[in-house]
Amino acid sequence: MGRGINKLTVNEIKNINTKGRYSDGGNLYLIIDQALNKHWKFIYRYLDKRPEIGLGAYPTTSLSDARSKAADYRTILANNGNPKEHKTEKEKALKKPPKRIVTFKDCAASFIAGYTPSLKNQKHIKQWTSTLVEYVYPVIGDIDITQIETSHILQILEPIWYIKNPTATRVRGRIEKIIDSSKVEGHRAGENPARWTGHLALKLPHPSKIHEVVHFSALPYQELPELYTNTLVDESIAAYALRFAILTAVRTGNARLATWDSINFDQKHWTIEKKAMKIKDSEHRVPLSDASLFILRKMESLKVSNYIFPGTMANKPLNENALLNALRAAGVSKEAGTVHGFRTTLKVWGAETKDYADELTEMVLAHTIKGQTKQAYFRTDLFDKRRTVMNEWADFCLGASDE
Repeated sequence: MGRGINKLTVNEIKNINTKGRYSDGGNLYLIIDQALNKHWKFIYRYLDKRPEIGLGAYPTTSLSDARSKAADYRTILANNGNPKEHKTEKEKALKKPPKRIVTFKDCAASFIAGYTPSLKNQKHIKQWTSTLVEYVYPVIGDIDITQIETSHILQILEPIWYIKNPTATRVRGRIEKIIDSSKVEGHRAGENPARWTGHLALKLPHPSKIHEVVHFSALPYQELPELYTNTLVDESIAAYALRFAILTAVRTGNARLATWDSINFDQKHWTIEKKAMKIKDSEHRVPLSDASLFILRKMESLKVSNYIFPGTMANKPLNENALLNALRAAGVSKEAGTVHGFRTTLKVWGAETKDYADELTEMVLAHTIKGQTKQAYFRTDLFDKRRTVMNEWADFCLGASDE
């Protein structure tokens, strides 16, 4: 035919009815078998061998299709590749099931499932979920965890960093934890785009520069005896819980969730297990004053469950706002004081009217003693001295002291 490539024509292919091998040039051949079936092959030389690759039957695979496939294989040959090996690898890849995309939302669900047992209550769990749903999922929830970049994190944080910084700071930390967890599970490698130190800190101002920390408002200690007296007219369980929290100087949640099996009436102390403590290094024993014991005896006469201060639902404690509502009912405004603020009131009272060592009142409040040296020396919980503090504090609250 006088041509080195594209030798055959469509009419020729239709009319050939003899068994044989007919070259179209460029390693492409039309093969006709004994039964006159026609199919295409790419036949070439590679390392002293003559591999053959089937390109499909004619006319399902047209002359144009066969030439296109042959051209692709010639390109591989020209680049010192082996077309047959290339075809085999391609077929293997097609047989592999597609890799499942693991999204940020998938990783978040996995992390939260493992992390929530360490959270203190359902409120914290809801906060985790709600912040992710509101701020994070709309941007990266359905993105492959491996594809999340710093630009995505900034897209989430920048709109709220200046106007809702406490929330934005928590959101950043939660994203960082989830991405770190995904690395542990093998879904991602490399740097965490939500990391603060040496990363986002170079782009966003430090929270302390744009957000003033607001501490719990605390009632001046001089006003406490009158306030405590005002609460005595309230016989509700919430009011008793409020008075108990004031007398023991514990956190609201510890008072609200207190159980009867943690009270030792004989030795006059209450043991808060370490998992209920903010700093979970050890359990905390609270000395009980006579005023505290009086409240417990009163509650014991009304006992309906293991919770000392039961709520309205069976086997449930008081709700989270019960003590605060009782405080408001006693006439204390939001600006004037909070339940948590009575811990500060005790601290100031102890500093200004007593000669208590700072470390002693810190232990009363179950705070960590600052400084490694001090911690090393304080191998005791100063229980007897703390009992003195609790007794004198109760006297002060009830107006029985000279202060």
